[in-house]
Amino acid sequence: MYLYLRESPRALILTAGEDNPNAKALIFSSTPEGARTGRATVGFMSSSEFNLTGMLKLTPRPVKGCLGLIQFASNDLFLAVVTSASELGNIYPSAQSPHNVCRIHEVAFYSLITSAFDDLSTVSDGTVNDSQEHLNGASPYEHPCAPITKILSSGTFYYTPYPHWDISSRLSERILKKRVDNHDLGDFDNRFVWNEYVIRSLLDFRERLDVEERQEFDRSQFIFASFSPFAASGLFRTTLRNTISPSIHGTLGMISRLGWRRAGTRFNTRGIDDDGNCANFVEVGTIDLTAWVYYIKPTVQTEVTFIMSKLEAAYRVRASLKAFCPQLTQMIVFWEQQGFQTFGQKIQITRPQAASQPAFDRHFAHLVDEYSATHAVNLLGTKENESILTLAYAQHLRSGRAEGGEIIGFSHFDFHTSARSVGHDNIPRELNRIDGLHSDLNRYGWTPSFSGDALSRIYAGTGALNTSFTRTGKRTLAGVLSDATKSVSRAYINNFQDKAKQAAIDMLLPPSESLLPWLFPIDSTYEPDIFALGFQEIVPLTAQQIIQTDPEKKRMWENAIIETLAKRPNKNAEYVLLRSDQLVGTALIVIVKSNILKYIRNVEGATKKTGLRGMSGNKGAVGIRLDYHDTTFCFLTAHLAAGQSNVEERNNDYNTIVNGLNFLRGKTINGHE
Repeated sequence: MYLYLRESPRALILTAGEDNPNAKALIFSSTPEGARTGRATVGFMSSSEFNLTGMLKLTPRPVKGCLGLIQFASNDLFLAVVTSASELGNIYPSAQSPHNVCRIHEVAFYSLITSAFDDLSTVSDGTVNDSQEHLNGASPYEHPCAPITKILSSGTFYYTPYPHWDISSRLSERILKKRVDNHDLGDFDNRFVWNEYVIRSLLDFRERLDVEERQEFDRSQFIFASFSPFAASGLFRTTLRNTISPSIHGTLGMISRLGWRRAGTRFNTRGIDDDGNCANFVEVGTIDLTAWVYYIKPTVQTEVTFIMSKLEAAYRVRASLKAFCPQLTQMIVFWEQQGFQTFGQKIQITRPQAASQPAFDRHFAHLVDEYSATHAVNLLGTKENESILTLAYAQHLRSGRAEGGEIIGFSHFDFHTSARSVGHDNIPRELNRIDGLHSDLNRYGWTPSFSGDALSRIYAGTGALNTSFTRTGKRTLAGVLSDATKSVSRAYINNFQDKAKQAAIDMLLPPSESLLPWLFPIDSTYEPDIFALGFQEIVPLTAQQIIQTDPEKKRMWENAIIETLAKRPNKNAEYVLLRSDQLVGTALIVIVKSNILKYIRNVEGATKKTGLRGMSGNKGAVGIRLDYHDTTFCFLTAHLAAGQSNVEERNNDYNTIVNGLNFLRGKTINGHE
């Protein structure tokens, strides 16, 4: 698979084969208004239907596939492609089709709109266009996708190269749904697919194809879902007692899936949110597949031979009982912690138990609904900071059980007693102690501590602590020095790099909160005829914005609101943008049902400045008026003077707006019904 560039009109072509006329290709190009709306057109056709003459091959090596399209506030749209990956092995070798997993090593982003960020120094000599004017080195501009590229190229993201199986869901669920080898590319567990937001538009495009085209699209393997942070498989050999067979050969696989709904670095993302999403939630699954022969001699003088070629039958039984699948989370309460403090990091519980109990209950309701019976294991110690979280957690759990949560169990695991070690980091180390728990749960030829390392690199910036103990069962001087070095590295990373890393993670992921509860606060089934939405400080109140306001933020909100309304469940009507106006940071957006447009007339907008005695728009109001049937409406949003002592100034602003904001033909605010 190769990526080509057509310079005029600009387009990116992802082709599954150069010389095969039957190979398919995806053609990405920006719409005429793409720089403003972030929209693109996508074409799916055979290689024989277009000519690569005059096009540049952007990558010297074949690309592995596409991660999606991502838009930035800089009015640009980028295509993300995987340029380097390595295959780890087959997670489920007894399946009819291979279940391979690949680790991502390099990712590149190419703009659909501008050539400012093109790095044409990597153009291969075999391109059709041999003009040397393009081989002018890397772009002099800083690439806006550089932070995301660094995260995705860190070696902690994985994908499956084959569309017939779903790496985001558990094997037991795939067996229950009878789709172990018959998976639809658009059906996955979006809790763990990190590129779900940027690949959604391509999945929607795929759904609009007919059945045959969709099958061709899947076979071409243009797009895939990426998850984090760890996957591994390996062969093992063991001996069974009381059997004639000397040894057993099998495959042991582990997949750790990190949820994205509350992902981030350790001092920037803590605890839980109001929807019950816990910071850095991880689902761990272990797949052990074995072929063996048992020879059992019962009391009868006959020898009975039991042969089982694979564990699929056992997994079917286990699936009906919900497979053992541990989940790793932080403490499920609202708490915060500063990254740099003189005498250690102090924990602050930001909400009392009564205020945070609903979110706690939602989290465990999700767990029980997904995994049935749930048992919580507390890995915190007895130090002051950690005991505060343990006490808060126990209080929430007791309250949840009193409300009908008896299905939730609870145990305390004293890691320090088990490991007989002294930590070197003053923050709660649930992430590091997880490796010790896994070492007790899984005593195979290799330990799952590599999974903890991958988790820790995303969350804390270094490998996990205490790994020497979890891998060897011994506490050594080298391990102590290694932990001390990691602690120093963490202190530097937390204070100088984590904020930028958190911002990059937030750019990759979708908005953390839905707009539907804001648009439909009472009942989502009730659909109002008119939405009048007011905003304040929609842009920073800087001198540049006051002199010349940037309308891009307002357009982004318009697109987000219209998109949310278009994708709402059980909708009965369509909504369209009627009018919007902006005064520096104050904005007003009016959206109406499409079927009432014919009854709306005389739509007008007006603004009134009140800052600096009416000369500055940092304070003021925006108004929009309209006639709906025979009724006149006037919608108003205002930004008044701030401060508790400025009551008189706010009253003056109010009078100025009421008396000074006028529409055409002398219509005033008070002249409306």
